Amino acid sequence: EEGEESRSVVQIDVALDGISVLFPIGGTGEKCVRLLGGLTMDQLRWMYSSYSDTELQNSGWDPESLPNSDFDPNTHKWSELDYRCADEEIQLSGDYWDDGSFTSFSKQLLKDYHTGEHIADKRKKPYVEVYGFDALRYLLEHEDSVSYVGYHYYFEHQDVFWAAPIAIDASASFVAPSLESISEGSYPLTRSIYVNIHNNHAALRDALPVIKFGYSNPSLILSSGYVPIVGDHMKEMLGRLDGGPYVLRVDMETED
Repeated sequence: EEGEESRSVVQIDVALDGISVLFPIGGTGEKCVRLLGGLTMDQLRWMYSSYSDTELQNSGWDPESLPNSDFDPNTHKWSELDYRCADEEIQLSGDYWDDGSFTSFSKQLLKDYHTGEHIADKRKKPYVEVYGFDALRYLLEHEDSVSYVGYHYYFEHQDVFWAAPIAIDASASFVAPSLESISEGSYPLTRSIYVNIHNNHAALRDALPVIKFGYSNPSLILSSGYVPIVGDHMKEMLGRLDGGPYVLRVDMETED
């Protein structure tokens, strides 16, 4: 066995973010989803998944989440969520393929992500890759669209956009993204924002006061729309810094 630390990193959470499912206020999607009170994870998965309804159902999806289905695998209309919604195809948009929010959203939403399920990219209205403020601009220009962005983008534009409350399943309560729901973990699409620090004594020593400063000044995090790390989570991260550097044990195979 041989100790190895030079090529490894220590991951430290520095803030929390909530992936927010956004609609332009007054748009087709906002009018529809407000009627429902929000979206369940199964409804959102149906909207974004590359899977057919049969594939979804075989991987744990609840077909009752789509009460007005037209049973046409080639369509994904707002009206399939509820008969009162517009008979229009849903326009999907979101982060660039394989970028941070795209990957986080996919992993949390798509139950079969690791076995091939992915964001739908072969619809009548193709998935549009837009990020950050470009995503907000796209929503305003396409009222039939839905997108997902970090809560920090929604935070300062709540007068123009509406973020759908999300429920884990049909039996659970809808939870809207907010500083409180993200902090306590009740919002289903919460993720950690982290930094990777080289796993060596000097890097960890130099990072510790910077990380402590950030934790001790939560107003700096809040002002940006991110949610501070607090309590036991903060203690765990500081302990992770204090406990390093870490030695990885690598089994070395020898040939006879």
